[in-house]
Amino acid sequence: MRKNKLYLILAIITSLTLFTTAAICNQCAAASAEEEESTIEEEVISEEAVEEEGSKTLESDEEEAAEEESEEEAAEEEVS
Repeated sequence: MRKNKLYLILAIITSLTLFTTAAICNQCAAASAEEEESTIEEEVISEEAVEEEGSKTLESDEEEAAEEESEEEAAEEEVS
């Protein structure tokens, strides 16, 4: 009878240890997954900002080039 109680208590303690360890490890994994998601979102936002700045820079460069050409043409017409 004593051996049966010992095995029962040992099985219960082992099960509790397993579930406790799984719960603790799951909490750590959930925290790191949230950090990864927020980091990914920040990277996407920063990439979009860089792309927008790049397109604005290209547009402003094109506008400046067009203005310079029109100024050069106006200067050439005044010389003529």
